[in-house]
Amino acid sequence: MGNLIWHEYARFVAITATVYGMWAGFWGLFYRKFFWDFVGGTLRDPGGIQPPPSAAPFIMIIVKIPLLQIFGVLMAFFLLALEWPLPLMKKLPIYRNLVVRIVLLFFQAFINILYYQVSSRGNRQQKALV
Repeated sequence: MGNLIWHEYARFVAITATVYGMWAGFWGLFYRKFFWDFVGGTLRDPGGIQPPPSAAPFIMIIVKIPLLQIFGVLMAFFLLALEWPLPLMKKLPIYRNLVVRIVLLFFQAFINILYYQVSSRGNRQQKALV
């Protein structure tokens, strides 16, 4: 009985993290910012932090073309279909594979940490804008 309870808690945590990543990805499509721009960035007086030239690839796939946000939202939809199973997904062997779920959750966390809207600081600033 105890294993069943822990399994349900883990499932609820995975669903919560997936929905949060999906929400942050949608916010990231509208308010694009690279979160790690402060590492090696230059502080400008009338413009805030200017990211270093070494961050150009990240700026390209997060700010100019929101590739990571789109990929994060699509992955969140897929993980949500696995964790809160659609009838179609229950028939697939991937539904019963725990290792695939764990790898996908770690990959989703890695993708989501790169853009600003997943951080709690970014969410507080965006709520102030609205």
